[in-house]
Amino acid sequence: MIAEHVTADGEARYRALVTASSDVVFRMSADFRELRQLEGRMFMEASPLPNREWFEQYVFPADRERVLCTIQDAIKSKRMFESEHRVIQADGSVGWTHARSVPMLDAAGEIVEWIGMASDITPRVRAEQEFAEQRRMYEAILTNTPDLAYVWNLEHRFIYANEGLLRMWGRTWNEAIGKTCLELGYETWHADLHDREIEPVIATRKQVRGAVPFNGSFGRRYYDYLLVPVIGASGDVESVAGTTRDVTEHKQL
Repeated sequence: MIAEHVTADGEARYRALVTASSDVVFRMSADFRELRQLEGRMFMEASPLPNREWFEQYVFPADRERVLCTIQDAIKSKRMFESEHRVIQADGSVGWTHARSVPMLDAAGEIVEWIGMASDITPRVRAEQEFAEQRRMYEAILTNTPDLAYVWNLEHRFIYANEGLLRMWGRTWNEAIGKTCLELGYETWHADLHDREIEPVIATRKQVRGAVPFNGSFGRRYYDYLLVPVIGASGDVESVAGTTRDVTEHKQL
């Protein structure tokens, strides 16, 4: 009777989720082997009847081992199952989902079934993949340029530095990113100069040019630089980017 009560309670919860949510909603057996119900919301194919082939039907082959390990850990610990993985969408294409499922327990603390939700995160993942691909392309370009390239956030901290600049600083990525000019060993006047230049770039969206000497890993050299605003999708300035060129030989001439 207790198990029947928990199952009925689970059914009520499931129906409430189906009514209130725009996400995929599903019920699973205690051992996760049987999909009891699934409302696909046009993202995944609906499964109104018990389905023991769901794993092969919905989960992308390359992600199955990882998802299975996550399921086994959740069953063992009796805690929420949560996973981001690829799935076969209703139209047969491959998409990404963020799935979450909580165990329904009886009075003895044993799992009776699982009730879960799955969100379509395909657009987000694809955008992240496109961004990562663009970053790899830009990194390949900036790594091989003789110029020094960098980006400050609005708090004047470096959020990007190419390999040439890291070598000039004599720092690793982890040692440099998140630091200010002063924290990276710039002389006080030099750090103050850039702090004064960053703010008008943000405020006016206009470029700033300058030239300074700098004592780095290559000795005392002279550099020309250009600072420009980085405009985000909202139209606001999100950061300030710069490029610096060694003009020591030119200055000596």
